[in-house]
Amino acid sequence: MKIRISARPLLASAVVTLLLGAFHGTASADTLLSVLVKDERGVLQQNARVEATSARGTTLSTHFADDGSYFIAGLAPGTWHVSCNATWFYPSGEDIEIPDGQEVHKLELVLKRISIRIRLLDADGKATHRPFLSGPRDEWIQDSNGSVVQPPLWIVPSLEQLPSELSPYPGRYGYWHYIGHDLGRFFEGPDDKQFCEPGGGCREVHIPKGCFGILELASPPPLHASLTLMNQVLASELLEPGQDEVEFTVSREDMLKQLSTVKLRLIDAETSKPVTGARIGFKTYDQLPGPAFGNVSIADDGSVLLTYQVPGLQELWIDAPGYEDFGGSFDSPTVDVRNLFLIPAGETIDLGEVKLHRPTSISGVVQNANGQPVANASVWIRNLDRVRFPQPIYPFAVSPVDANGAFSIEGMGKGRYMVVAGARDGASWDWYGTTEWACTPVVVDASKEPVKDLKLTLDPGTQVVVRAGADTPVQSVATIEGEQGKLFWSDELLPGRFSTLRLVPGKYKIRAYDLLLENWWLERSLEVGEDSIVVDL
Repeated sequence: MKIRISARPLLASAVVTLLLGAFHGTASADTLLSVLVKDERGVLQQNARVEATSARGTTLSTHFADDGSYFIAGLAPGTWHVSCNATWFYPSGEDIEIPDGQEVHKLELVLKRISIRIRLLDADGKATHRPFLSGPRDEWIQDSNGSVVQPPLWIVPSLEQLPSELSPYPGRYGYWHYIGHDLGRFFEGPDDKQFCEPGGGCREVHIPKGCFGILELASPPPLHASLTLMNQVLASELLEPGQDEVEFTVSREDMLKQLSTVKLRLIDAETSKPVTGARIGFKTYDQLPGPAFGNVSIADDGSVLLTYQVPGLQELWIDAPGYEDFGGSFDSPTVDVRNLFLIPAGETIDLGEVKLHRPTSISGVVQNANGQPVANASVWIRNLDRVRFPQPIYPFAVSPVDANGAFSIEGMGKGRYMVVAGARDGASWDWYGTTEWACTPVVVDASKEPVKDLKLTLDPGTQVVVRAGADTPVQSVATIEGEQGKLFWSDELLPGRFSTLRLVPGKYKIRAYDLLLENWWLERSLEVGEDSIVVDL
């Protein structure tokens, strides 16, 4: 057996000496236990915890060998219990008897994945995959785009029972399908799914016939499982130890009560005349399948009625020929503008006039302090005229620069924009504030003419760490602003977490906004010098 030695040389050397003694009978008469851990498909599992416990209560832990086995040295003759624990699997174990004089004892343990079958029943108790598709085809419901309504149902695991309505914002109960990502993962049927493990290797997840999907858990129950429609919790069940199936009953009528109707009117931002002939629709903020985006009926006055919309934080997408890329990119890969609206469940809301601007562009060059072009940078802009409250999320677009440091962002609507650049030292760029270089933001007015020949100068800057305290409101956004309200940074703020960014030395203002209570709960000055600082909120 080849032993892999990667750390702690003295300890590893002692282990090897002990093993050699065990094999040659010169240093110890104890047994070497070799354990192979596999799943039900016969695939080796190399992230398990294997222990051997004697009848006297002595516990020995394993080391890992290059052949994929776990080994424990020093087992005395007698009865031992070998236990194995691994994330996503039920615990496994076996009693073994070590005879006197045995040099090597081999054992194979098979782990069973923690898999819960999810069944969805309609009002008549019949298994269904989609409540809206359970009846005859001519009874299927269509939205304003003429698409069959298939609201995105999901199963969310949680340690405690979830409230009836989850927050659509970041935080403890935010991003509804992410809140239990560390507890489990849901695979929706009816077709089998291909899943690739983060550490490598892919496998097929079998969805049994008649099942809505499969919920795999990181650890055995007890655990809560909830059926959700975006941020609405339709039903919850407590999974008991050993339970491998759970049923949720939901009728089409109950589902319809959760869907909403949205009214709005499209107008030209400059002439106030109605805009017709556009494609329009909502898209879920986290990119999960939402209502279809297509050609809706637009009245002569620009009025639009969108029916059967799912609740939660939605992004409005509009594609009108001759106007800006509203809500996303249709022709330009660099534009990713967020136009977010909060849609309550089971209501009719009126968004009023939605103004569409004629497209414009911003172009220029990124340079260093010596005026030389920077080729490994990227540029992003934030629309200062379109901030969607109750959350201070600024729509943005991003563009890489070419070998000469030149950039061009096109397709966004006319208005005021903050423009800033960031770069790493030849590596990948990250606009969330972890860049190796800082840049003083430039506020430009692109409300009339395109902005050309804009020069952005990079500076090494000073590292600033923004650290949220344990009592920070669980759903917050923090911003750092400079003179004249120039926005340097904004990010989600979670209790106990921190963000790292670089700022040009100067005076700033840091603010924090509570998304749940809809108010600014912190505002204070911030002075950045040459030395790195930590800002505790």
